[in-house]
Amino acid sequence: MNDSVRLQAIARLWMRGLLLAFLVGSLLSSLQAQTNSKSFFDTGTGKFFSGDLTGAMADLNKAIELNPNFAEAYCGRGIVRYSKDKKDRAGRSLT
Repeated sequence: MNDSVRLQAIARLWMRGLLLAFLVGSLLSSLQAQTNSKSFFDTGTGKFFSGDLTGAMADLNKAIELNPNFAEAYCGRGIVRYSKDKKDRAGRSLT
């Protein structure tokens, strides 16, 4: 095997290593975002059940910002919006 072929083989291995490192880094970053979005979803759900609709909305929005594919957060946000609108309408009807 001549030096040129060896250098090409080493370059290919090096590039594969870089690609693998990039893919692993991307995967870990994605998992971290999903974990953080789950955390915001959990705190938002807790705030909803404690009656803090504004805080719940903020946390659910952050969960969606971190993970735009988080379907449960969209559903939760819809429930908060519905509850908030219902509460606002009930307050208006009392005045």
